[in-house]
Amino acid sequence: MHGGDIYNNEIEYDFSVNINPFGPYEEVINAARKATSKLTVYPQYESVKLREKIALLHGVNVENVCVTNGASEAINTIIKNRYITDVIIETPSFYGYEKSVHKEQQLYTYTRNSFLKLNENLINRNSVLVIGNPSNPTGEYTDNFIIDSLYKRVKATGSLLLVDESFLALSDYYSNSLIDVIKENPDYYDRLIVVRSFTKTFAIPSVRVGYFISTNERIVNSIMNELPEWNVSCIAQACAMECLNHIDRIKDDVLRIRSLRRKLTNDLKKLGCLVLESHTNYVLFAANSSLYEQLLNRKILIRELSDYRGIDEIKEKLLCNNISSETYYNVSGLSLFRVCVKKEKENAILINAIKEVLEKNN
Repeated sequence: MHGGDIYNNEIEYDFSVNINPFGPYEEVINAARKATSKLTVYPQYESVKLREKIALLHGVNVENVCVTNGASEAINTIIKNRYITDVIIETPSFYGYEKSVHKEQQLYTYTRNSFLKLNENLINRNSVLVIGNPSNPTGEYTDNFIIDSLYKRVKATGSLLLVDESFLALSDYYSNSLIDVIKENPDYYDRLIVVRSFTKTFAIPSVRVGYFISTNERIVNSIMNELPEWNVSCIAQACAMECLNHIDRIKDDVLRIRSLRRKLTNDLKKLGCLVLESHTNYVLFAANSSLYEQLLNRKILIRELSDYRGIDEIKEKLLCNNISSETYYNVSGLSLFRVCVKKEKENAILINAIKEVLEKNN
C-alpha cells in the first residue's frame, strides 16, 4: 500500500505523499510541456544525457550512474537480481523493499535497536542489506559512520549494501550523502549502492524518475541489463534534466521545511498526539484510531501505518518517550499515522481538522 491514493476518494488535501511542498518548479513544468513535442518518438536509450548530467553533479563517472523509472524501479531491480538469495531490511521501512523480494529469496528483518547486532551469518556473499536513510516512515536519520561500520561486514563477505537516500535531499542532513564518501575511495566502496529520487526532492511523482550510483561498473551494468528498454520517458528525462538546473534551490527549501516541520510537530503535541522526532519532510505520530476515516470524510488524506511490518515497536517507543506525560493514553485505541510537511496554510488546515476530530471523540 502506498500513499497518494487520490483516485478512489474525493481529496482536497493529500498529506500522504512525502514530496517537496515548494515544487514542482515552474521551469520543470515548462520542460514537461515542451517535451510533449516528443510524444511520437522513443526516449533516449539508457538516458545517456541525463546520466552524464547526474555524473557531473556528483563528481563520478557516467559508468557509475543508472537512471531508472523512479527510485522504486532501482530498488526493485537491485533486490530481485538473480545473484541475491537473502534480503535483509529494517522494520518498519518502505514497503516496496519487502514487495521486491521474490518467492525464491529469503527475507530477514531487523529493528533500529538491533542495527549493529545483526547475526553475522545473515550477511553473506549472496545477500543485500537495505537501509533507508532517512527512514520511511519514521524520518529517523542514521549517521554515515554507523552505516560505514556495517559496511565493513558487507565488504568482508562480498555482499551488497543498498542505501536508499530518497528523502535525504529534503532532510536536515541534505549534504551528507554517501555518494561523497564512496567517490573518495571507489575501490573500497565497490559493494555499496546509493539510490536517489527526483520524485520527492522536486515533487514530480507523476513522471517517475530516479537513479542509483555505484563505483562498481559491473554491478551497474548487471542491473542496467535487467531493466526494460526505454524505461524512462522523454518527459521524465526532460523534467529531470531541468530539475538539475535548480539543485541549489533545494537548500532554501530544506530550511523552510525544517521550520514548518517544527511547527507542525509542536501543534500535534499540543493536541495530545504522540510525535516521533523527524529529520525530514514528514512526521509520524500516534492518535485516535478513527482519525484516518474521519479526516477522509473531510477530504483530507493521511497515511495510516498499520500495514507496516514492525510498526508496533514504534508505538512502544512513542509511549516510552511519553511515560511521564500527564495525558493518559489508551494503547488499544491508538494508531500510527504519517503526514508530509506542506505549506503553512495547508498544515493549519490539517491541524484544525485533527483538533475537530479529537474534540468530537472526547
